Amino acid sequence: MEEVTPTAPEETTTQIVTEADTPSGAVTASLRPEVRPSRPATPPAAPAQEQTQTATPATPPASPADDIAAALAEATAPQPAGQTGNPGPPMTGAERDAFRVAVQGCWVVDPGSEAARVEVVVRFELGRDARVVGDVRMLSATVASESAVRSAFDAARRAILRCQGEGFPLPPDKFEQWRIVEMTFNPEQMRIR
Repeated sequence: MEEVTPTAPEETTTQIVTEADTPSGAVTASLRPEVRPSRPATPPAAPAQEQTQTATPATPPASPADDIAAALAEATAPQPAGQTGNPGPPMTGAERDAFRVAVQGCWVVDPGSEAARVEVVVRFELGRDARVVGDVRMLSATVASESAVRSAFDAARRAILRCQGEGFPLPPDKFEQWRIVEMTFNPEQMRIR
């Protein structure tokens, strides 16, 4: 279909008007917008060669504040060992605390024993059902007698296994965040990493 550009007929004007001839209050421009040529409803098909070359839209440059915020979010997000794929949303503080409280409720240590003064860090893996898979391993302990360290580790291990029940209260959509757990058992303060 040929595009036709509308033009005014030649006999539309019969005289030439200059600025000197125009009265001061006269309208000098039309208030009506120019008519645009009609566009076809669908763009014409491009040849096969041109279709393979598509331009990707340019993304606007990020501000320095956006770059800093993105870098901080990436650096502070927990990264479990052996993680693959998208980790999903990070766990909230309330979710971490609920997990800690669930384990802490089963943690029994004699307050007068030497084991009650030992800090033990353990590591374990959880399955999708939020139950322990494999063994609970001790990563580190504060300096104390071997029997006190062993007693503190056994108390931590029992607390984890006893409290898991049908699975810990963890959000299934954040599995990659809580799949590998490092938990610190400390009589003064219990932490999860």
